[in-house]
Amino acid sequence: RPEAARRPRLREGAFALSAAMAAASAGPLSSGSRQSSGLTPPGANAAIPPTMTPLAVQWDRASPRRTDKLSTPLYRSFTQATEDDVPNLTPCIWRGPLRTQSGMFAVFSRTEDMRAAEAKPQRKVLRYDFARICRWGGLLGMLARGSIVRGTSVLWHLVAVAVFFAVPFFLGQSFGRPGDYAAGKNVLDSLRQGMITMAIFTLGFFVTICVQRWWSQRDAIRRVHGAVLDALTMLAGAGGSKELLEEVRRLGLLAHALLFEEVRGVFQQEVVAGSAASRGRQLNPFEGVSSLGLITEDEVQCLAGRAGKSLVIWVWMSHYFRVLRKDGKVVLGDPEVAILQSMICAGRQAMSEVFAVLQTQLPFTYVQLVASMVQLTHIVLGLSCGWTAALAMGQQEYIYVASQCLQVVLVPLVLQSLLDVCVSINDPFGSDVVDFCFLQFHIDLARQSETFISPIPEELCKPPTSPSPS
Repeated sequence: RPEAARRPRLREGAFALSAAMAAASAGPLSSGSRQSSGLTPPGANAAIPPTMTPLAVQWDRASPRRTDKLSTPLYRSFTQATEDDVPNLTPCIWRGPLRTQSGMFAVFSRTEDMRAAEAKPQRKVLRYDFARICRWGGLLGMLARGSIVRGTSVLWHLVAVAVFFAVPFFLGQSFGRPGDYAAGKNVLDSLRQGMITMAIFTLGFFVTICVQRWWSQRDAIRRVHGAVLDALTMLAGAGGSKELLEEVRRLGLLAHALLFEEVRGVFQQEVVAGSAASRGRQLNPFEGVSSLGLITEDEVQCLAGRAGKSLVIWVWMSHYFRVLRKDGKVVLGDPEVAILQSMICAGRQAMSEVFAVLQTQLPFTYVQLVASMVQLTHIVLGLSCGWTAALAMGQQEYIYVASQCLQVVLVPLVLQSLLDVCVSINDPFGSDVVDFCFLQFHIDLARQSETFISPIPEELCKPPTSPSPS
């Protein structure tokens, strides 16, 4: 997976929901009905706040050949809700459910980038059956989507190793002498064993480092969620109103969404491919978070052209808390304010860690050394196994020939698979099937934060009555 092919990471994210939200807000609509104007379903613009222009309208005008697709309720393209469920969803902040599809051992999400004229549904692993994979999925899982065989370069490396095996095998059968077998077997076996040992030793540390980098980014997202939820907990305990908590919740979700959009290059002012690119028109990069109900036009003006947009939201939250305390909207003492500010700083630090890890690659020399060691092992393995197998064929040692053929398949398969795993998890914010699913993270945070806005039982709002003295 070359880096250049990974950069247009725009297929899955907040931007993918723009047209879906416009169609969802229109309510039930028969799939057979069509609009004469070829725009969004009736009522879509009226249901969305004026500050949130649905991308579906702009995108349909730029690509009229896909009018039929936009005239149908696109909400079903992303969720599992029925038409009767659509009007009951929260009109401001989208909170799912996400449309999923079950595979052999895993459950995948299905989204698509509505900005691309020829967008295809994208699948990402949401969860998988750990027990089944460990017990039965080692070999059967190779055929599943997201496995190491599908979508990686492992098979091509096996083909290359087979070529390196076939050339000395036929040469050995044609020009090999019987005396060469005994002399060359031990030497080539020792060479292969040494190369495999060095490759495994070097690759082991490399895989460990890549897994640690992947987990550090997943843990950073957890800390972002924790900072938002902790802030809501403090404000709810300080007597914050529902409107206040809703605003803090929206800002937390906005910071989370902008983080994913920034690391995926949405704000790089790229021209959309297809008909929109031919006309030289650029779509609003904030359209995705607008469709989620997370940002207003005034906030877009404040963020436009700024670097670190997701980090700016934490500054807004910090200032918002000070204004609330000054106006008496919440009852917070100096210790509570200090704790609240530390939570805000923790969320900001977690996002800064994501940017730091993605912008700081492993040393080029080290990565090149590991890759060259693995690939040299493939070459040495193919050549030596092919030569010894050809000489063993002349001695009629067919078991040894079979072992050499098996070795030339299994060893490169394992080594290259480990190397491709490192490639897959190096940037988990991309568009690969095993990368992070933003929409699932958004749904989790939106639903968890919604519980902090629920009403408190009445008996907990009153002080306990002390028993009267006898």
